[in-house]
Amino acid sequence: MAPMLDTVVTTAGAAVSDVGRSMIAIVISDYFSVDR
Repeated sequence: MAPMLDTVVTTAGAAVSDVGRSMIAIVISDYFSVDR
């Protein structure tokens, strides 16, 4: 149970960081396109 839970947590963490990077990239590109 513990190893499987650890894998789930690691996978969820990777997915969250991917989403976070995507959101940051979108916010940055929006900011620069508005700035121009």
